[in-house]
Amino acid sequence: MDNPMPIIAETLTDRQVRNLKKDGFHAVGGVIGLYLRIVGINRYWVFRFKLNNKRRDLQFAKYPEKSLKEARERALVFRNLLAQGIDPLEWNKNKISELQLQAEHNKIASKTFRVLANDFIEYQISIGKFEEDSRELRLLKGRLKNYIYPVIGNILFEQVTHHHVAQILTPLWFDHQELCKKIRQNVGQIYKWAKAMQFTDMNAPTDFQVLEHLLPTKPKNQKRNHPMIPVKQIPEFVADLHSRPSISAKCLEFAILTASRSANAREALWGEFDFVNNRWTIPAVKMKVGDVNGDHIVPLSQQVKELLLGIRAESEEVSPYVFASPVGGGVLSDASLKTVIQRMHSERLQLMGKGYTDPKQLDKRTKLPRIATPHGTARASFRTWAQDDELGNDRRFSEKIAELCLHHKIDDSYNGAYERNEAMKSRTEMMQAWADYCYSEIVK
Repeated sequence: MDNPMPIIAETLTDRQVRNLKKDGFHAVGGVIGLYLRIVGINRYWVFRFKLNNKRRDLQFAKYPEKSLKEARERALVFRNLLAQGIDPLEWNKNKISELQLQAEHNKIASKTFRVLANDFIEYQISIGKFEEDSRELRLLKGRLKNYIYPVIGNILFEQVTHHHVAQILTPLWFDHQELCKKIRQNVGQIYKWAKAMQFTDMNAPTDFQVLEHLLPTKPKNQKRNHPMIPVKQIPEFVADLHSRPSISAKCLEFAILTASRSANAREALWGEFDFVNNRWTIPAVKMKVGDVNGDHIVPLSQQVKELLLGIRAESEEVSPYVFASPVGGGVLSDASLKTVIQRMHSERLQLMGKGYTDPKQLDKRTKLPRIATPHGTARASFRTWAQDDELGNDRRFSEKIAELCLHHKIDDSYNGAYERNEAMKSRTEMMQAWADYCYSEIVK
């Protein structure tokens, strides 16, 4: 460091400083290196110094916004830094950055979670992470609106705690694990973004090692009836399902339209179908009461036939199974159909705050409706529809015919010859009416 002794300037008074008019640098004295720089009508305080044989100018304030007295106090700080070997110019830059960050922090401290979440979304759109009309963004906004904002939307951003997040998750904890995971991720992303932008030093209040002590203990599995989609909601559900291209979704749609068990649909073979007479014959050995009722003949509605013929060419090339697993061409797992419903339920829950549940079956712990299952939707919903009085089906269709469609054991007087003759005609009409109802909200 090289700091030669500069010429000591005359110490000017306030009046003398005010009377300076000429453009250029004017030493004002009081502290070595303090100058008033005049450029037209603008006046600036400048601290001039030498460091490593190089002259440097630090312009640090305007005059008269900062008075002569204040300028000398600040110049003295710079002079002391220089004596310690510290570059006043770099020190001042860092100090300004600190002040800016503090100002930004003070601004953030007065903002609610909702405001920062909206800022987060706008930023992600601006950098191309989200498209304005993307499904991902719609789901995020749905989760914020239906679950996150009601609890923490109006709480100051830096006052949200793990207890608040646990409050969001608790009503969903037993039946909506995937949704809980998404909510934790979204809240965490917003806090990590705010930290990356240097808006806050706060860590996200989503640490599961903390949350697990605040969330209720999951109950042991209990055997219960299969939850079903309410009859009035079936057309909406099937329209949603029909829009999904996966083989698991097609299998579930087929199971619903034929009112068949998940295993029978998943294990269906192309050799079991007669497209001339429009029938699917399920061998007795595959049926739950096959030894009593024999083979189960399912009339194919027009919608089922179109579904099957639509996938036949591609499906038969890889497997004898109609709905072959994409991995290996074997039988789809039972979980694959359940996953379809759970995914549909989760997405609808996030977008609308209401998923695909059975309002008549409540979880014993949460008291919330249980998610519908493939079995309940394919069979229990069909059985309820078959005798629905609001739709007039209690007058249109025989209860015994509905039981035959489900291959349930019935009185012998309704089995045998009757089942082989008139029952098949009635069953065909019923299955076609069921398919028409299921497709009633599908726009062609």
